[in-house]
Amino acid sequence: MIGRIAGAAIISAAIIVTVAPVFAGVDVSADGRSVSIRIDGSSYKLQGRLYRPDVDGQRPLVVVAHGTCGERCRRRPQGAEKYFDAMARVFARSGYVVYVFNRIGYAESDGYLAQPYRTHESHGGCNTQDYETAGRLVADQIGPVAEELVKASFVDPGRVVVMGHSGGGLGAIALTKDRPSWLKGVISVAGARGGVCADGEYTGGHFYNQHMIVAYHNYGLKGRTPVLMLYAENDPRTVRAESWRDAYVGAGGTAKLVILPRQPRSGHSVKRWHPADWIPPASRFLEGLGLPPLER
Repeated sequence: MIGRIAGAAIISAAIIVTVAPVFAGVDVSADGRSVSIRIDGSSYKLQGRLYRPDVDGQRPLVVVAHGTCGERCRRRPQGAEKYFDAMARVFARSGYVVYVFNRIGYAESDGYLAQPYRTHESHGGCNTQDYETAGRLVADQIGPVAEELVKASFVDPGRVVVMGHSGGGLGAIALTKDRPSWLKGVISVAGARGGVCADGEYTGGHFYNQHMIVAYHNYGLKGRTPVLMLYAENDPRTVRAESWRDAYVGAGGTAKLVILPRQPRSGHSVKRWHPADWIPPASRFLEGLGLPPLER
């Protein structure tokens, strides 16, 4: 059992995409699924999309956690699935099972709260933001989703990677503190919180970096799972990334920071990242874990 999770996850019907490896050159759509979890006595049905490689046998699993945003973007239908579709297909073509899901209060998942920015994971104002707890609340949703998926006959329960973007990246690193037996590695892409407070300026007076450093330090005290931290050069968060990596590693964690060349727009929108830039470092990281390389 992980964090605040009080019950088992249950898989029911929603969306599955079967993706053939690149050498076969064929995509096939099938049925789908969602996952139900129970937190603090409340049940939530989380909608998502499962990508399966068109190969036999047990395959490594990647669970994808999206970022955190305000009221308008939280209600976009199939938000996470559309945002990560290109990245998910890269993993699936390379032989990975991939599950991209919408967390509590996002898209068609349960738990929507009407107040702007008051997601299930919000915790404190700008000058008092408890980023450690905010990350934990994300990790507490990733954990049971992964634990249910590793029961599937087509998943290798010993080869699971969690990939998170922005607030999902912080949550993925928070998960390392639990040391789940199934977790092989973490890829944090543009991992951070505090975008509303920073307002595009992470060296400004409204972003309190010491709170983020405390979060990474405390995660690193027990986190021993290898972590890859990917940021684009022009992402405003990147100026702080080294301090976060140092806090995590200084506390005992294992993490490698890679700064990619400038990417389209602000650099934070990973759906626009150039595959030629992010695939090679991600592939090297996975191969170092004994997992299949990524096909471009």
